[in-house]
Amino acid sequence: MRLVHDLRTPLTIVTGFADLLERRDDLSPQQRDEFVGRIARAAQELGEILDSERADRRT
Repeated sequence: MRLVHDLRTPLTIVTGFADLLERRDDLSPQQRDEFVGRIARAAQELGEILDSERADRRT
């Protein structure tokens, strides 16, 4: 259950900002860059959470 909770926040960030990029055509290049950066950081966090969970299961 902890894993589900840990994944929810970064997944919500990825989904929300990807949706904004898809739906809005009035974003400045700086806003688009910011949103893409947030998506990238959240995706990295998801990977780190999964890597940590995998490592915990091996021990």
